[in-house]
Amino acid sequence: MSFQTSLTGALGEIDRSSVIVAFSTVVVTRDKKLRNVDHSVFQQKAAVELQSRFLPSFEESIRAKRSWGMPRHAAR
Repeated sequence: MSFQTSLTGALGEIDRSSVIVAFSTVVVTRDKKLRNVDHSVFQQKAAVELQSRFLPSFEESIRAKRSWGMPRHAAR
């Protein structure tokens, strides 16, 4: 598989990841596969997606004391 095909597949997987667990799994798995070539495009895309799609809801969960899947009453 060529680098461009692998990169395109990795970027597509990131786009389809709807939850942080799936997103993180794709990033870690694909990062290891792309490590032997210049994969700055993949890393930049992953960073942008993390910041725009997952970080805002994570920050809101922390403010609401619901981080890491803890129910509101357990975080007090």
